[in-house]
Amino acid sequence: MNFGRKQSSMERVELPQLHMHPLIPFTHFAFKGCQVCSPYVSEFNVNTYGGYRCNELGCEEAVFHKYCANPLKEINHSFHPDHPLKLIIPTFPLYDSQRHKCFCGASYIVG
Repeated sequence: MNFGRKQSSMERVELPQLHMHPLIPFTHFAFKGCQVCSPYVSEFNVNTYGGYRCNELGCEEAVFHKYCANPLKEINHSFHPDHPLKLIIPTFPLYDSQRHKCFCGASYIVG
């Protein structure tokens, strides 16, 4: 029985670079860290407010901030003023203290 309420379908977002299942938005606190940025921030910052999470059984740990899941494709940064920085999602891990190069030739170290 519907009781006059509209039934809305749950929005699902496909982000295969982050997670194998479709993700659903949430607008409350998840008492888990974002899987993108939490490894790089304080161990005390374990709550995520709003963003996307996996709704598949057994996959409750998959939580992502909205901005981590949908980062800007290009930014201007004062540390690299010659040209905008474009987001490239690598297929290999970037390890701390490892030297990398920008396409313009400038080198940097992650971490």
